[in-house]
Amino acid sequence: MGYRKFLGALTLGLPAAVSAHFVTFGNSHTVGGAAHGLVMDGMLGALCASVVALLLGAAYFAAAHRSGSLVAARLGRFLPATPLIALAAAGWFCLIERAEVSHSTPVLLAGTVLVLVAALLRVAVSASLRLLAAVALAFFTLPFAAREPERFASFVWVAPTQQRRHLAISRYSRPPPSFT
Repeated sequence: MGYRKFLGALTLGLPAAVSAHFVTFGNSHTVGGAAHGLVMDGMLGALCASVVALLLGAAYFAAAHRSGSLVAARLGRFLPATPLIALAAAGWFCLIERAEVSHSTPVLLAGTVLVLVAALLRVAVSASLRLLAAVALAFFTLPFAAREPERFASFVWVAPTQQRRHLAISRYSRPPPSFT
């Protein structure tokens, strides 16, 4: 596992943990107790850092590729797996609960919700990679960039082998033109 995936799991784990806390407890108490402001600022910072990191990666890959699907596929390699996000979210959830006043925590419900939220977050981020790739291609590529050879593929016609042989033979088997 690379450090990028580890950092991605930590940054995506905090929003997953806060979302799981909300689903588990609702509005019965604030997230993080006295550290509520710190947790919310950290979550906002984690979301912004994730978006900025993905946009920078998309801008980097947009310089080499002119297709949004290729850029999105390259970015998808840096996304952490769902179990890694769930593990990081469980760690953040434990830290958040440690900062609160002691109360009963439904562990099974919280764990199930953590895994579901991590899976939904992973799906949402991987689905938004194509949009981020399109944004990066729109902003970071030149409008007068070199044309791709695929655009000119329809102008080039290569005859299959059998037809080429027939054309070569028929070219010399005609009678010469008459000069009358």
